[in-house]
Amino acid sequence: MGNCPSEFVVSPSGFGCVMPCPTQTGFEITATNGIYACAYATDPTIKVALDVAPIYSAQSGGPEGIVPYATLSNASVYAGIFTKFNADMAIAQGKVDKEQQVATAFANLQAAENVRDQNPDAYETARIAYYTLTQGETWLATEQQRVANTEAQPVVDSYQQQYSNLVNRTNEQQQTIDAVNGIKDNLISVQDDMQFSIATFQKQIDEITNKIQLDKKQKVVETQSMTAWYDLILNVLIILVACVSIFYVARRVIQTTSITPRTV
Repeated sequence: MGNCPSEFVVSPSGFGCVMPCPTQTGFEITATNGIYACAYATDPTIKVALDVAPIYSAQSGGPEGIVPYATLSNASVYAGIFTKFNADMAIAQGKVDKEQQVATAFANLQAAENVRDQNPDAYETARIAYYTLTQGETWLATEQQRVANTEAQPVVDSYQQQYSNLVNRTNEQQQTIDAVNGIKDNLISVQDDMQFSIATFQKQIDEITNKIQLDKKQKVVETQSMTAWYDLILNVLIILVACVSIFYVARRVIQTTSITPRTV
Protein backbone atom coordinates (compact mmCIF):
# COMPACT_ATOMS: atom_id res chain seq x y z
CA MET A 1 0.00 0.00 0.00
CA GLY A 2 1.41 3.37 -0.98
CA ASN A 3 0.84 7.00 -0.01
CA CYS A 4 -0.41 10.16 -1.67
CA PRO A 5 1.17 13.58 -1.27
CA SER A 6 -0.32 15.75 1.46
CA GLU A 7 -2.29 17.80 -1.13
CA PHE A 8 -4.00 14.66 -2.49
CA VAL A 9 -6.18 11.81 -1.21
CA VAL A 10 -6.38 8.17 -2.18
CA SER A 11 -8.95 7.52 -4.88
CA PRO A 12 -12.00 5.36 -4.04
CA SER A 13 -10.45 2.48 -6.00
CA GLY A 14 -7.31 2.70 -3.85
CA PHE A 15 -5.00 2.61 -6.84
CA GLY A 16 -4.23 6.29 -7.34
CA CYS A 17 -4.22 9.78 -5.90
CA VAL A 18 -6.82 12.46 -6.64
CA MET A 19 -7.49 15.98 -5.43
CA PRO A 20 -9.95 16.13 -2.52
CA CYS A 21 -13.44 17.54 -3.27
CA PRO A 22 -14.30 20.72 -1.29
CA THR A 23 -17.22 19.25 0.67
CA GLN A 24 -17.54 22.48 2.68
CA THR A 25 -18.89 24.19 -0.45
CA GLY A 26 -21.26 21.34 -1.41
CA PHE A 27 -19.04 19.27 -3.74
CA GLU A 28 -18.72 15.50 -3.41
CA ILE A 29 -16.76 12.82 -5.26
CA THR A 30 -18.67 10.80 -7.85
CA ALA A 31 -17.73 8.04 -10.26
CA THR A 32 -19.23 7.44 -13.70
CA ASN A 33 -17.88 4.52 -15.69
CA GLY A 34 -14.73 4.57 -13.61
CA ILE A 35 -14.16 8.31 -14.16
CA TYR A 36 -14.01 10.34 -10.97
CA ALA A 37 -15.29 13.88 -10.57
CA CYS A 38 -16.16 16.42 -7.92
CA ALA A 39 -19.87 17.21 -8.53
CA TYR A 40 -21.99 19.88 -6.89
CA ALA A 41 -24.62 18.11 -4.79
CA THR A 42 -27.48 20.50 -5.63
CA ASP A 43 -26.69 20.59 -9.36
CA PRO A 44 -24.58 17.60 -10.47
CA THR A 45 -24.09 19.13 -13.89
CA ILE A 46 -21.58 21.41 -12.20
CA LYS A 47 -18.56 19.18 -11.78
CA VAL A 48 -14.77 18.99 -12.11
CA ALA A 49 -13.03 15.91 -13.50
CA LEU A 50 -10.45 14.27 -11.21
CA ASP A 51 -7.22 13.22 -12.85
CA VAL A 52 -5.51 10.29 -11.15
CA ALA A 53 -1.87 10.63 -10.05
CA PRO A 54 0.37 7.70 -9.09
CA ILE A 55 0.79 6.49 -5.54
CA TYR A 56 4.34 6.47 -4.23
CA SER A 57 5.86 4.06 -1.69
CA ALA A 58 9.11 3.53 0.03
CA GLN A 59 9.52 0.18 -1.68
CA SER A 60 9.42 1.95 -5.05
CA GLY A 61 12.01 4.50 -3.99
CA GLY A 62 9.65 7.09 -2.55
CA PRO A 63 9.91 8.73 0.84
CA GLU A 64 8.44 7.35 4.00
CA GLY A 65 5.05 8.72 5.02
CA ILE A 66 2.98 11.55 3.58
CA VAL A 67 4.94 14.51 2.22
CA PRO A 68 4.18 17.50 -0.05
CA TYR A 69 4.31 16.64 -3.71
CA ALA A 70 7.02 19.22 -4.31
CA THR A 71 9.51 16.99 -2.50
CA LEU A 72 8.90 14.05 -4.79
CA SER A 73 11.03 13.26 -7.77
CA ASN A 74 8.04 13.31 -10.08
CA ALA A 75 6.65 16.54 -8.56
CA SER A 76 5.83 17.94 -12.00
CA VAL A 77 3.19 15.27 -12.51
CA TYR A 78 1.43 16.22 -9.31
CA ALA A 79 1.94 19.94 -10.00
CA GLY A 80 0.12 19.71 -13.33
CA ILE A 81 -2.85 17.89 -11.81
CA PHE A 82 -2.91 20.25 -8.81
CA THR A 83 -2.89 23.41 -10.97
CA LYS A 84 -5.49 22.13 -13.41
CA PHE A 85 -7.87 21.03 -10.63
CA ASN A 86 -7.72 24.39 -8.84
CA ALA A 87 -8.39 26.25 -12.09
CA ASP A 88 -11.36 24.02 -12.98
CA MET A 89 -12.71 24.19 -9.45
CA ALA A 90 -12.57 28.01 -9.50
CA ILE A 91 -14.78 27.95 -12.61
CA ALA A 92 -17.18 25.47 -11.03
CA GLN A 93 -17.31 27.46 -7.83
CA GLY A 94 -18.15 30.54 -9.87
CA LYS A 95 -21.06 28.65 -11.40
CA VAL A 96 -22.19 27.60 -7.94
CA ASP A 97 -21.87 31.13 -6.68
CA LYS A 98 -23.93 32.34 -9.59
CA GLU A 99 -26.55 29.67 -8.95
CA GLN A 100 -26.76 30.74 -5.37
CA GLN A 101 -26.92 34.37 -6.44
CA VAL A 102 -29.66 33.58 -8.94
CA ALA A 103 -31.62 31.63 -6.32
CA THR A 104 -31.25 34.48 -3.86
CA ALA A 105 -32.16 37.05 -6.51
CA PHE A 106 -35.24 35.06 -7.52
CA ALA A 107 -36.35 34.82 -3.90
CA ASN A 108 -35.85 38.57 -3.50
CA LEU A 109 -37.81 39.19 -6.70
CA GLN A 110 -40.74 37.09 -5.47
CA ALA A 111 -40.72 38.85 -2.12
CA ALA A 112 -40.53 42.29 -3.79
CA GLU A 113 -43.33 41.39 -6.20
CA ASN A 114 -45.64 40.68 -3.28
CA VAL A 115 -45.25 44.28 -2.06
CA ARG A 116 -44.80 45.86 -5.47
CA ASP A 117 -47.59 48.40 -4.97
CA GLN A 118 -46.16 49.54 -1.64
CA ASN A 119 -42.51 49.64 -2.72
CA PRO A 120 -42.12 49.79 -6.52
CA ASP A 121 -38.48 50.85 -6.30
CA ALA A 122 -37.52 47.70 -4.38
CA TYR A 123 -39.32 45.56 -6.97
CA GLU A 124 -37.52 47.29 -9.85
CA THR A 125 -34.15 46.77 -8.12
CA ALA A 126 -34.87 43.07 -7.51
CA ARG A 127 -36.09 42.58 -11.10
CA ILE A 128 -32.95 44.15 -12.57
CA ALA A 129 -30.69 42.07 -10.30
CA TYR A 130 -32.41 38.79 -11.22
CA TYR A 131 -32.57 39.28 -14.99
CA THR A 132 -29.03 40.61 -15.12
CA LEU A 133 -27.81 37.42 -13.47
CA THR A 134 -29.86 35.11 -15.66
CA GLN A 135 -29.61 36.92 -19.01
CA GLY A 136 -26.36 38.84 -18.71
CA GLU A 137 -25.26 42.42 -19.19
CA THR A 138 -26.85 42.56 -22.64
CA TRP A 139 -30.30 42.39 -21.06
CA LEU A 140 -29.39 45.19 -18.68
CA ALA A 141 -28.27 47.43 -21.55
CA THR A 142 -31.45 46.60 -23.50
CA GLU A 143 -33.60 47.23 -20.43
CA GLN A 144 -31.92 50.55 -19.74
CA GLN A 145 -32.60 51.59 -23.33
CA ARG A 146 -36.23 50.49 -23.03
CA VAL A 147 -36.69 52.45 -19.82
CA ALA A 148 -35.02 55.44 -21.41
CA ASN A 149 -37.39 55.29 -24.38
CA THR A 150 -40.59 54.65 -22.43
CA GLU A 151 -40.01 56.58 -19.24
CA ALA A 152 -37.06 58.93 -19.43
CA GLN A 153 -37.55 60.15 -23.00
CA PRO A 154 -40.96 61.76 -22.31
CA VAL A 155 -39.39 63.63 -19.40
CA VAL A 156 -36.50 64.73 -21.60
CA ASP A 157 -38.93 65.77 -24.32
CA SER A 158 -40.92 67.74 -21.75
CA TYR A 159 -37.82 69.59 -20.57
CA GLN A 160 -36.80 70.25 -24.18
CA GLN A 161 -40.28 71.64 -24.91
CA GLN A 162 -40.14 73.83 -21.80
CA TYR A 163 -36.71 75.06 -22.89
CA SER A 164 -37.99 75.79 -26.40
CA ASN A 165 -40.98 77.67 -24.94
CA LEU A 166 -38.63 79.63 -22.70
CA VAL A 167 -36.43 80.52 -25.67
CA ASN A 168 -39.49 81.58 -27.68
CA ARG A 169 -40.79 83.72 -24.81
CA THR A 170 -37.35 85.25 -24.40
CA ASN A 171 -37.24 86.06 -28.11
CA GLU A 172 -40.75 87.54 -27.97
CA GLN A 173 -39.83 89.62 -24.93
CA GLN A 174 -36.68 90.81 -26.69
CA GLN A 175 -38.74 91.75 -29.74
CA THR A 176 -41.13 93.65 -27.46
CA ILE A 177 -38.20 95.41 -25.80
CA ASP A 178 -36.75 96.30 -29.19
CA ALA A 179 -40.15 97.62 -30.33
CA VAL A 180 -40.54 99.67 -27.14
CA ASN A 181 -37.04 101.05 -27.55
CA GLY A 182 -37.87 101.93 -31.17
CA ILE A 183 -41.05 103.70 -30.09
CA LYS A 184 -39.11 105.44 -27.35
CA ASP A 185 -36.53 106.64 -29.86
CA ASN A 186 -39.31 107.82 -32.16
CA LEU A 187 -41.00 109.63 -29.28
CA ILE A 188 -37.74 111.29 -28.34
CA SER A 189 -37.29 112.34 -31.96
CA VAL A 190 -40.89 113.63 -32.11
CA GLN A 191 -40.39 115.36 -28.78
CA ASP A 192 -37.29 117.07 -30.10
CA ASP A 193 -39.16 118.06 -33.25
CA MET A 194 -42.08 119.35 -31.17
CA GLN A 195 -39.76 121.31 -28.92
CA PHE A 196 -38.13 122.85 -31.99
CA SER A 197 -41.53 123.60 -33.51
CA ILE A 198 -42.81 125.07 -30.25
CA ALA A 199 -39.70 127.22 -29.95
CA THR A 200 -40.12 128.40 -33.54
CA PHE A 201 -43.82 129.04 -33.04
CA GLN A 202 -43.14 130.90 -29.80
CA LYS A 203 -40.58 133.03 -31.61
CA GLN A 204 -43.12 133.83 -34.29
CA ILE A 205 -45.71 134.69 -31.64
CA ASP A 206 -43.21 136.94 -29.90
CA GLU A 207 -42.45 138.67 -33.21
CA ILE A 208 -46.17 139.15 -33.93
CA THR A 209 -46.73 140.40 -30.36
CA ASN A 210 -43.90 142.90 -30.73
CA LYS A 211 -45.28 144.06 -34.04
CA ILE A 212 -48.74 144.50 -32.51
CA GLN A 213 -47.25 146.51 -29.65
CA LEU A 214 -45.38 148.70 -32.11
CA ASP A 215 -48.55 149.17 -34.15
CA LYS A 216 -50.48 150.11 -31.01
CA LYS A 217 -47.86 152.64 -30.01
CA GLN A 218 -47.81 154.05 -33.50
CA LYS A 219 -51.61 154.34 -33.52
CA VAL A 220 -51.52 156.06 -30.12
CA VAL A 221 -49.02 158.55 -31.45
CA GLU A 222 -51.06 159.07 -34.58
CA THR A 223 -54.25 159.44 -32.51
CA GLN A 224 -52.59 161.94 -30.24
CA SER A 225 -51.37 163.87 -33.28
CA MET A 226 -54.83 163.89 -34.86
CA THR A 227 -56.39 165.01 -31.56
CA ALA A 228 -53.99 167.93 -31.40
CA TRP A 229 -55.06 169.04 -34.92
CA TYR A 230 -58.69 168.65 -33.97
CA ASP A 231 -58.17 170.85 -30.94
CA LEU A 232 -56.41 173.48 -32.99
CA ILE A 233 -59.10 173.51 -35.65
CA LEU A 234 -61.79 173.63 -33.00
CA ASN A 235 -60.12 176.53 -31.23
CA VAL A 236 -59.77 178.40 -34.52
CA LEU A 237 -63.42 177.80 -35.31
CA ILE A 238 -64.42 179.00 -31.86
CA ILE A 239 -62.38 182.15 -32.35
CA LEU A 240 -63.87 182.72 -35.79
CA VAL A 241 -67.38 182.18 -34.44
CA ALA A 242 -66.67 184.55 -31.61
CA CYS A 243 -65.34 187.19 -33.97
CA VAL A 244 -68.32 186.85 -36.28
CA SER A 245 -70.66 187.07 -33.31
CA ILE A 246 -68.94 190.18 -32.03
CA PHE A 247 -69.06 191.70 -35.49
CA TYR A 248 -72.76 191.11 -35.85
CA VAL A 249 -73.50 192.33 -32.32
CA ALA A 250 -71.49 195.49 -32.86
CA ARG A 251 -73.13 196.10 -36.16
CA ARG A 252 -76.53 195.67 -34.61
CA VAL A 253 -75.74 198.07 -31.87
CA ILE A 254 -74.52 200.65 -34.32
CA GLN A 255 -77.62 200.34 -36.45
CA THR A 256 -79.88 200.70 -33.44
CA THR A 257 -78.12 203.78 -32.27
CA SER A 258 -78.37 205.53 -35.60
CA ILE A 259 -82.10 204.97 -35.95
CA THR A 260 -83.17 206.29 -32.55
CA PRO A 261 -84.60 210.01 -32.92
CA ARG A 262 -83.14 212.84 -31.01
CA THR A 263 -85.28 214.46 -28.33
CA VAL A 264 -85.60 218.30 -28.55
